[in-house]
Amino acid sequence: MARADFDQQLNGLEREIGMLAEIVVRAVQRAIDALKSRDLDASQRVVHEDGFVDQKRLEIEDRCVDLIAAQQPMGIDLRVIISLLHIVNELERMGDYSESITNISLMMGDEPTLKPLVDIPRMTELATRMLRDSIDSLAPWRPGTLTRPTGSGRTTMRLTSSTARCTGNCSCT
Repeated sequence: MARADFDQQLNGLEREIGMLAEIVVRAVQRAIDALKSRDLDASQRVVHEDGFVDQKRLEIEDRCVDLIAAQQPMGIDLRVIISLLHIVNELERMGDYSESITNISLMMGDEPTLKPLVDIPRMTELATRMLRDSIDSLAPWRPGTLTRPTGSGRTTMRLTSSTARCTGNCSCT
């Protein structure tokens, strides 16, 4: 019975991380959309909603620690819980990046961007797809759930390098 309870709690944590990942994906997309469209109200909403992501991270971390304390898992079970702790921390950090993007948008106010944003929205699309793929393959200890990564990482790195190179001459797209 204890193993079934442990598995149920672990599955619950995995589901919550999946939901949090989807919230973060939407926050990233809304932050970039607000930057691109210069929508200050949307930017303000993303900033305001980041507190929820921060709080959810703390709740999931507490549940992970409680599960470790109550069940004293070993081997792969312990590694899975520790991985969940790392994942939730990274998701919260991504939420913080969304907030930072919208803070930049708010600082810019109604000022237009120097050049239309083209690569950054494409990078957002690729990065959010990679995040969703990663979360979908979250439970590799279950047979048949490990998926192969897409080629999105290479494209994202190329776009990142291109964007970084062009920041010196203010011609970023």
